[in-house]
Amino acid sequence: MEIGPSGAPKCSRCHGEIAEGEDVLNEYGEWNHVQCLLAHAHAAAGMPTERPAILCVRCLVGIVSLDELDMTASGPTHIHCRPIPTTAPS
Repeated sequence: MEIGPSGAPKCSRCHGEIAEGEDVLNEYGEWNHVQCLLAHAHAAAGMPTERPAILCVRCLVGIVSLDELDMTASGPTHIHCRPIPTTAPS
């Protein structure tokens, strides 16, 4: 794990310092900003790497078109991520 000048750990993807309160994940002993991991995954899958304006509240991946968007009680969601409605037993 790299340590920055201020003593804070550094992201293994962007090499920027990880500030207190930032969303991070530990991947095989290396700290990474969540956004850096998402950008890396998107690039590997051939998807756009810029940060989308809207993130799905269920999978935390960007919603890139209105055709993919469903507004649920939880917030913006991909259509394929939305919860399946359940019915009460009769």
